[in-house]
Amino acid sequence: MFGAVGYVVVSFGFPLLALFGVPAVSSSARWGVAVVGSMVMWWALGQWSAARVRRRVIAGWREWAEEFAIYAGGVWIGVVLGLIAAARSLGAI
Repeated sequence: MFGAVGYVVVSFGFPLLALFGVPAVSSSARWGVAVVGSMVMWWALGQWSAARVRRRVIAGWREWAEEFAIYAGGVWIGVVLGLIAAARSLGAI
């Protein structure tokens, strides 16, 4: 059970793992592309959050964190729904 829980936790940080077929088809190239792609995605969401916060007259890290939390929450909901769909299709739940 720890392996499944560990994969879910890692998927929150690297949400593109399942999109690239990890761990079903596991190779170093797939892991690399999924990890780098996830890092680029998080960076882009951070930049998008910063762009939205800059529209305000007074903005700081707290306002950025509030914006970023909305996007991160959406990504994490998508990860959970994707993992549930994958588990259902494999007959695990």
